[in-house]
Amino acid sequence: MIQGLGALLLLLMFAWPPHAHASTDDFRRCLADLRTTARDQGVSADTFHQATADLTPDLRTLDRMERQVELTLTVAQYLTRQVTDDRVRTGRVKLAEQRKLLADLEQRYGVDPAIIVAIWGMESSFGAAAGTFPVIRSLATLSCYGRRQPFFRNEFFSALKILEREEIAADDFLGSWAGAFGQTQFIPTSFERLAVDYDHDGRRDIIGNVGDALASAANYLKQAGWVAGQPWGFAVRVPPDFTSPVKDWRERRPLSFWQEQGLTGADGSALITANLPATTAAGLIAAEGNSDRYFLVLTNFDALHRYNPAVNYALAIAHLADRIR
Repeated sequence: MIQGLGALLLLLMFAWPPHAHASTDDFRRCLADLRTTARDQGVSADTFHQATADLTPDLRTLDRMERQVELTLTVAQYLTRQVTDDRVRTGRVKLAEQRKLLADLEQRYGVDPAIIVAIWGMESSFGAAAGTFPVIRSLATLSCYGRRQPFFRNEFFSALKILEREEIAADDFLGSWAGAFGQTQFIPTSFERLAVDYDHDGRRDIIGNVGDALASAANYLKQAGWVAGQPWGFAVRVPPDFTSPVKDWRERRPLSFWQEQGLTGADGSALITANLPATTAAGLIAAEGNSDRYFLVLTNFDALHRYNPAVNYALAIAHLADRIR
């Protein structure tokens, strides 16, 4: 039990958000500094002024940064929270409703339709909850306070360029606390590089257009190295008292290596199949808090991890897709 001064400090830590003392004057000075860099990156003075003239910092974003569930829950806890029966049921409905679109995306990008639907469901509840934080305000705040300011400044300048090109209307530019937006939640730099105008109407509308949003997610995964026809990985069974000789899931070994260690499929089947030869590189993940759950992950898991660099997130997408399928 924490007592005395320790308890008081703990109480204060949770009672006040980080940088709660930050003043509006501090924020305005920071924005003035950012204005110069924005200009150097091609953002007009008029766009910058219109986007920031009435801004105040949103310190909720700093609190959210420190409490990300992807980083605080165990794998088992996160899967239980995210891969729900309701989300699976809705995902199956959406898979059927968007069958023609998803088949076309699979042909173009090689990405499994169930994976695309799982991302859609995880990121915005299939378009119903894409976020309520004004993107410019969130990114401006995170550019001036907290950790990773260089990263968020780059996203802030990118968001201003999106406004400059009128790809997203200012009033519609809402998203997550960290500046991701749209039905498939792209950060601004990813939007600039990878978003797709699927219906060729001249706008990459990942907020209001399902085709643009899902095509953009498929393109993202393809560019991240998605291998058509290959699974993300699979659950495995390990021998009693198994200790992995590899400490990090990123360290890959051929399936033949894992089979020699005594691993099998979750149903006891052989790891090596006609579609997955002995040389297939795989990494091992153990679900914290539930030591009898192990997964071998392949190249497509890496693509999911690039979409959102949290192991919990990538596993949740993978399992949600498996259940939807």
